[in-house]
Amino acid sequence: MKLYKILFAIQMFLSITIITNAQYSGGIGRGDTSVLKVSSYLGNTWLTNLTSNFSDPNNWSNGNFPNIETAFIPSGGTQPIIAASSGNAIIPQNTNINILSGGLLTINAGFKLTLNAEASIFVDGSVTNNGSLILKSDAIGTASVGISNGSISGNVTVERYIPAKRAWRFLSTPLKGNINNSIFYNWQNNDQIVPNYGVEIWSPTNGVADPSSTNAGMMLGGSSTSIKQYLNNSWSSLTNTNGLSSQPILFDATSNNALCVFVTAPYNNGNTNINAAAVATTLSATGNLIMGTHTKSLVPTSSGQYFLVANPYASSVNPSSINLSGNIASNFYMWDPNCVGSYNVGQYTTYSRTAQTYNLIGVGSGSLYNNSTAIQSGQAFFVQVNDNQPATVTFNESNKAIGSTNIFRTNSGIVQVMRHTLRRNIGGTLLNLDGALGIFYDGGNAAVDYNDAIKFSNSTENIVLRRANGSYAIEERPLITDKDTLFIRIWNTQQSAYTLELTGENFTNTPGLTATLKDAYTNTNLPLSITDTNRYNFTVDANAASTGDRFMIVFKTNSTLPVQFTHINATQKGESVQVDWNVATEQNIKQYVIEKSTNASNFITIATQAANNINNSSYTAMDNNPITSSNYYRILSTDNSGKQQYSNVAVVKIGKKENNISVYPNPIVENKLNIHLQNVSKGNYTIELINTSGISVFKSYLQHEGASGSQSIHIPTNISSGNYVLKAVDEQGVVFTEKVVVGNKF
Repeated sequence: MKLYKILFAIQMFLSITIITNAQYSGGIGRGDTSVLKVSSYLGNTWLTNLTSNFSDPNNWSNGNFPNIETAFIPSGGTQPIIAASSGNAIIPQNTNINILSGGLLTINAGFKLTLNAEASIFVDGSVTNNGSLILKSDAIGTASVGISNGSISGNVTVERYIPAKRAWRFLSTPLKGNINNSIFYNWQNNDQIVPNYGVEIWSPTNGVADPSSTNAGMMLGGSSTSIKQYLNNSWSSLTNTNGLSSQPILFDATSNNALCVFVTAPYNNGNTNINAAAVATTLSATGNLIMGTHTKSLVPTSSGQYFLVANPYASSVNPSSINLSGNIASNFYMWDPNCVGSYNVGQYTTYSRTAQTYNLIGVGSGSLYNNSTAIQSGQAFFVQVNDNQPATVTFNESNKAIGSTNIFRTNSGIVQVMRHTLRRNIGGTLLNLDGALGIFYDGGNAAVDYNDAIKFSNSTENIVLRRANGSYAIEERPLITDKDTLFIRIWNTQQSAYTLELTGENFTNTPGLTATLKDAYTNTNLPLSITDTNRYNFTVDANAASTGDRFMIVFKTNSTLPVQFTHINATQKGESVQVDWNVATEQNIKQYVIEKSTNASNFITIATQAANNINNSSYTAMDNNPITSSNYYRILSTDNSGKQQYSNVAVVKIGKKENNISVYPNPIVENKLNIHLQNVSKGNYTIELINTSGISVFKSYLQHEGASGSQSIHIPTNISSGNYVLKAVDEQGVVFTEKVVVGNKF
């Protein structure tokens, strides 16, 4: 490294203020990971004592233009310019540009700065944009603007990639401005046919043969209009996309608008076959970027009115940290296009700010939602105003951070959740069809109020919690007391086999609490674990009583626990499995029943043992007939009065004699590839993911110690959703393959 670069780096180390994660954390966009600035800028730093050529690697402290790293532009000296000397500049994927306070990046007229997918820019100084700033979005991800206290001037082009799926989507763009702001000018490419860009919009009543900026802007066709707005608690089809006759525009001088769009193909001047298979496309819009604190004012005309609200930022935002004023309910409604839902075009999912989770999560539904999924750049969502008084939804730059504190929790910090998920096997895959949440916390309202989220129904299967003749996707209550009951309703079911999955969360601090699932149709009572996942298989038949208000969960509390399980473990011992469990306290316990399952749903009794009724007791039981696969075990205690309590579930996998490599879970979740190697040789293995075109999209390596074992590999977020083949090759060239699925993205 040249001497002046070494001296400059030393100068920066001695004189520059530390930057904390709290100041500069931010989200990236579409199902995209968050980006955090590093704790100090001893990274690739702009050298302020040389030329202004932004693209010259000699002007950067690392001797290279920023690439897959965090780079800083400090104040003072010579500031960078994108002009004739530098040419257009591209910030590569997974690269962060941080313009510090007093720093300035200038884009001259006729030149552009492009941030590729999953690149980001943080601006505490300023960007003087006399040319073009472009935030790209593609199958890899979406570029973003992280937490910023500075400014970006001029026109910014923001893209939103839409995967190939015929589905409705709640969409917006994070822009403002009073010129060239129509839907047609932006999302329909101003009548230009650009491959894989824009969206074809149609209407059976207002469409025309040749859409343009002077007519409705929509092609003629379809059974209903493919773009809608939400007004006064109902959907309204647009009559044109040019902002004519008081129709909505994409954005105005102060804010952005939210729309519901059925996306199936790029813009093609009305020549699209709207019934054909979906084609991936990218929506592009150009205007002034919305930055800083941004408030959406809601003026209801009646109590309980819903509003579709657009995310104003070119970044993900944390739904739990958005500021609400006025009487707004604590639940948000999103449309998840990845779910099977109604006619496979998606379905509603409901977010509880109290519990910081969604009512339906996991790729089993096709969804990528999990407890921490942010509202994406370009996404809109519903809020409900409880009364007829004005209310506001305020976004702050800090909302871009991941992991903010839940502002709705009480001082106790205990929010207990009973998650209800309705599942069915479709095409050989067990899918999550719908979900509901029972939420309990100190300060919760025992009566029905607007924080109980009314169910937005699907045309396919639904599951809700019933209360006072209402159906709720989320029901909030105070902490559980004795004989509390959750009433479960299912409808739009088929004559088919289903699984009701019940999962308790955060119940570990409730001593003596038990729960029982009651099936009124079969007159079955099933004791539930409130700290684990329970699966109950049932069948809907021609009898109306087999669906509807069939189930309830009854909670009971005891002042003291008759038994306290502290440990359960299952271990392979030769051809058998040994089940061990420990208890800390035993009071009037009659017996323990050892139960086994081969599918984690249906358990059978394999042994019974009398209780010692001695504190800190240990027990052992043997299963001499395990299957060659996963074996699940749990312990059911029964006291002398008949009260029952379950332990957690232990699992052991008995390997097959043949060699194999498998992936679990499949579909892959959270970009984590869990590989189980069964009876394979010791050594190094090459791991590859091969797409349906036969192209290797990911390669890694692992070292195996021999016999059986499991290892985890993290795959990049740029791996597109779809079907793949996992290929593993050992040192001798032996090849193992398995089909795997990577979940869909927004």
